Amino acid sequence: MVVMAAALLGGCQPTSGDLLSSGQDMAVAMPAKAANASASVGGVTVNFTGLPAGAGGSVTVTSLSGYFLWFSNAQTVGALVPGLYTLAAGNVVRNGVTYVPAFYSQPLAVVGGITLAVTVPYAPLGSAPPAATGDLAVTIGGLTAGAGGSVSVTGPNGYVQWFTTSQTLAKLVPGTYHVAAGNITSGGVTYVAAPASQSVTVTGGVTAAAIVTYSGPATPPPPAAGSLVLTVSGLPAGTNGAITVTGPSAFSRTVTASQTLTGLLAGTYTITAASLTSGTTTYTASPATQVRTVAAGVATAASVAYTASAPVPGYPAYTPGLHARTLVLDGVAYRYQLFIPVGYLPSTPKPVILSAHGTGEEGSDNVAQLYVGLGPYVTAHASTFPAIVILPQIPANHGGYSGQAINDFERRLYMLALNQTLAEVNADRLRIYINGNSMGGVRAWELLYRYPTTWAGAVITSAFIYGPGLTGSTSTTNAQGIALAAARLAAMPIRTFHGSADLNNPATGYIEDRDVNVAFHGPSATFRYTEYAGLGHSATWTTAYNDPATWNWLFAQHR
Repeated sequence: MVVMAAALLGGCQPTSGDLLSSGQDMAVAMPAKAANASASVGGVTVNFTGLPAGAGGSVTVTSLSGYFLWFSNAQTVGALVPGLYTLAAGNVVRNGVTYVPAFYSQPLAVVGGITLAVTVPYAPLGSAPPAATGDLAVTIGGLTAGAGGSVSVTGPNGYVQWFTTSQTLAKLVPGTYHVAAGNITSGGVTYVAAPASQSVTVTGGVTAAAIVTYSGPATPPPPAAGSLVLTVSGLPAGTNGAITVTGPSAFSRTVTASQTLTGLLAGTYTITAASLTSGTTTYTASPATQVRTVAAGVATAASVAYTASAPVPGYPAYTPGLHARTLVLDGVAYRYQLFIPVGYLPSTPKPVILSAHGTGEEGSDNVAQLYVGLGPYVTAHASTFPAIVILPQIPANHGGYSGQAINDFERRLYMLALNQTLAEVNADRLRIYINGNSMGGVRAWELLYRYPTTWAGAVITSAFIYGPGLTGSTSTTNAQGIALAAARLAAMPIRTFHGSADLNNPATGYIEDRDVNVAFHGPSATFRYTEYAGLGHSATWTTAYNDPATWNWLFAQHR
């Protein structure tokens, strides 16, 4: 699906320059579902708490059918076709303070004739969260091999999940959850679920449990249960352990502190404890692995002790703004710019963007890349842009497609700048992104393809996929490169932008991003292509970068 400018913008461009915090009531809708006047529709009312006066939140409501809506002020979204939707919340910045939502994503079950009420709590970064999340472990037993149950869990804020096998539902908002189990028929035998309905209270930092047992004509009664008393020691207050307990019937539970696991089937359980780092101190778990046998009606004891090791060297302090940096590649020094956001602390990880520029910004002055592409937007929003940004500069006569060795040089320089930065700043390793415009967008596709496990997401503008750059073979066509990228990067969150009047990339004048959109089955849960009607080469990235929805979406992506 190609989303044209009129549908994307709709006169809703913000007038404030504050990234993610303008407080405006802005909605960006991308219609992708057919209207059905006879179908009963539902809705959802979204409210925000914990934000200062005048500040707006950042929420998107999406569905697998392509529905997409972003807004920042509390409002009611109506006329939703019944079904499963995803509500995603992003960080916002107000007056230099970053506010973090209590959850980044949760499913919504929209029902005809009902308007759900959802509250998104925010809290300043570094403060105590509005409420620690908890887990709910649902064990399904009593069925023969190959048979699946029918269990649904509903809870606060419209939460709903349905599954057929034992599951642990993680990062749940504290509150009361209802577990409903339906009877099933397998192999001509009807199995009855017990209990058919139960309520479980989930609290922060604790894994609650629910058991659903199926019984049929030939099903023996469920075995008596035992318990495992796990003691965790050696960690300071507020630091969670990293312990996993696995056992019979696909049992798996994550434990962060001393806890008694009840309702366990008799059998052998494996306790695995991982070392962890808190602040500048590493804690080593002992034993790393242990096995315990749980018997019916018996409480079995186990313990994990953490020992603190030498502190991890801290990161140097940086003042907010641009910093000229130098790297050495093949014995030659090259310069690049490093942007540090307001509020950066060596003790607090920040997301990172590696930004690749176009051929017009090549040189050695370490300045040209600041005036085209992402550079101008970041410097204009320096007080609110929340990420660390790396802005390398490719030397003159190293751009274009004049040789594979040149392309290799550019990729090596970009990755060296990234790796050097990761060694010098406290980066959120799960939120490393790549951005590129024009030729930089071509390089971004190559870096995504060659290092897919590095990135949490990408924003690419006015570019295309260059086949030889992906494979290192000049015989690879662009069409083959598109197919290869779609296969390898199917799960990668990517947004691409192109102007319908942009005939620069590629020089043939044909917009290959349209073929990329088809290959990636866009729009999808991870890929979306936007084509701006009537915009040219540079106007495309200027428009995309100045849309807060671009950054709200990017910063919500995690590996």
